[in-house]
Amino acid sequence: MGIDERAMRERLFEAALSPELWTDCLISLSDYVGGSSVNLIVLDRPGERPYLEHFVRGDDHTYASYIETYIAIDRRVPRVAEAPVNTVLLEHQVLTEEERRTDIVYNEVLATGGMRNLMLTNLSAGPAYMGVGVAPHDDAVPFEPEQVERLTRILPDFRHALRFYIANRDLELQRSALGDLWAYAGKAVVILNIHGAVLFANQRAEEMQRGGLMRMSAGRLRFAERASELAWQQQAGRLHGDAAEPFGAFLAEHPVTREQYSVRLVGAAPIVSSLPSFKSPAVILTLEPLSEALSIGTREIDRFCRLFGVTAAESRAVAAVAAGRPLDALAEEAGVALDTVRKQLKSAMLKCGVSSQKALISRLERFCFVCAG
Repeated sequence: MGIDERAMRERLFEAALSPELWTDCLISLSDYVGGSSVNLIVLDRPGERPYLEHFVRGDDHTYASYIETYIAIDRRVPRVAEAPVNTVLLEHQVLTEEERRTDIVYNEVLATGGMRNLMLTNLSAGPAYMGVGVAPHDDAVPFEPEQVERLTRILPDFRHALRFYIANRDLELQRSALGDLWAYAGKAVVILNIHGAVLFANQRAEEMQRGGLMRMSAGRLRFAERASELAWQQQAGRLHGDAAEPFGAFLAEHPVTREQYSVRLVGAAPIVSSLPSFKSPAVILTLEPLSEALSIGTREIDRFCRLFGVTAAESRAVAAVAAGRPLDALAEEAGVALDTVRKQLKSAMLKCGVSSQKALISRLERFCFVCAG
């Protein structure tokens, strides 16, 4: 028994945070109690197949056969599920002597796979059944009372770590589903905690990060362009100030291409409120290129042009540029020379304070974003 109780507790919570460590953790548990194989299962209700399982130090083929064929008819499972939590049950407490002689699961799987005389325990919390079983080195010899006591002492922490593990797993699934939902709508999504640490970023958000719009620094979101970063910090502050606002929005700009992005923030209630780590509200950011985020119609263009004193004729030239329509088509439709339309567009750009069609569109998009927000 080369691992002490304190180290065992630490490994349980390390595995809760990093699921890839469960195999090593259960091996440590085996060493801690002086056992052999260990299995950990989580299922919605007895009689169903587990949706989460880990198995170490045993015959993988026999265990796979048990999960595939026998667990649904294993009479021990509902009995353990009905037992008080954090209590170790031994074989004689879940199967009678007669059942051990005649039970199919016991004789076809447990007795032939080195899984007799297990210590079994109910670690359930909520509707799901969570249980663990530990086999002795020699499955013909039951565990000693001191070994049972060693396992019993760590069960409360084992159960708490397992609850955290399941809650964290469910949270990850919710984040992923949320991110995928927005991805289908063409949006990037980033979810952060109240301290600004990134909890989740969907594929489109990662593409924007690789493209240079933003970066993750020490696990925190940063925008590459200075004014965009200042706007982000300001909006995040408003979301968490004393007079917290549930929504926010700002424009971000790519530092190289100067493409503009619509960024909207939502303060979200905790998804998992029963665990201390998740009591801080999350912040959800959605991002998309401004050209995709806006619907620029005749009404928006008319309002924009009135703001800058653009005439009706000049406004039609602005609308043509916004729609990607050739100026010669507009000239033909209006019955004027192409040079006249070009002059109208040039006059409109001068009034709007820009020197290129690209800058004109950028200013129009910015105007529509502000009005929409």
